[in-house]
Amino acid sequence: MIKRKYKVYRKYKDSKHPAYIRADKKAHKEIRRAKYNFERKLADNIKKDTKSFYAYVRSKAKAKINVGPLVNNDGEVICLAEDNV
Repeated sequence: MIKRKYKVYRKYKDSKHPAYIRADKKAHKEIRRAKYNFERKLADNIKKDTKSFYAYVRSKAKAKINVGPLVNNDGEVICLAEDNV
């Protein structure tokens, strides 16, 4: 569907052409359907394959979670080797 969309655009060179709009809608619909099927398959196989599920969930996170400074039992702040450089 995406290839068809590109082919139609190359033919008409106009994103407002009715043929391009139809091809764009079909491609967008197919992408949404494929994403839904992929996520459904991940959810169905979560008991057997947790690694793939959580890898996908992590990839969708907006921000990386960084660990803050660590404090030991004496109340001293422990720095990582990268911070000391």
